[in-house]
Amino acid sequence: MDKGDTPKKPRPGGVHAGHRSRMRHRFLVSGLDGFQDHEVLEFLLYYSIPRRDVNETAHLLLDRFGSVQGVLDATEKELCQVPGVGPCTAHFLNIIPELMTQMARQTQRVESFRLETPQDVENYLSNRLRIPLAPGQLLLVLTDRVFTVLATHRYDRFDQLTLLELVDRTTSVEANFCVLIEHVDDVTGPPPPGRLEALPGISKHLAAQLTPLWDYLTVDDLGHPPRSYTRRGLLLPY
Repeated sequence: MDKGDTPKKPRPGGVHAGHRSRMRHRFLVSGLDGFQDHEVLEFLLYYSIPRRDVNETAHLLLDRFGSVQGVLDATEKELCQVPGVGPCTAHFLNIIPELMTQMARQTQRVESFRLETPQDVENYLSNRLRIPLAPGQLLLVLTDRVFTVLATHRYDRFDQLTLLELVDRTTSVEANFCVLIEHVDDVTGPPPPGRLEALPGISKHLAAQLTPLWDYLTVDDLGHPPRSYTRRGLLLPY
């Protein structure tokens, strides 16, 4: 916790009275959307300088380093040259990019999961999917050209998955393939009503958008492995 070089406590009833509370409320409502660069820095400084007006310090940091990224890329020694910034604040600001790097690495490890076989799907559902599919739910999995998962979207019913929705989802992440996974009562039983009729049309439409439907799989709660319709010859990717 830094006292800083030029401590300035907010005056009761002054322009900064309640400012921290208003900033925190803005963040809770909409995150950092709409925050100017000096407000982002000011918000960060609240957590290392808890009882002082940090607006001036935020502006001085921007004047010195040019942007929020410039501030976060600066060394502790450089940061400490700015009035109002002490060693604790400099260290705190240096930790943030390190934390972001670690998060990016962990996200990459989680998302770099490939769905090439029913066994991959089973592993993905049991080890990677945070909330299991409920009966009747459908999971759209979007992958790149080597079947690495890019994004997933859950639907409560099959009929929620319209062609327009599919196109919007696939184009938004520039996916190369789609995989559909549906939770059924028993994968060894007949397919859900209407699936064999609907899937070829969906597959053809997606192929026209250059994002083929690679597979449709069913899963259940009975311990059976996922059932691949492509491997059973019931779905032919275009």
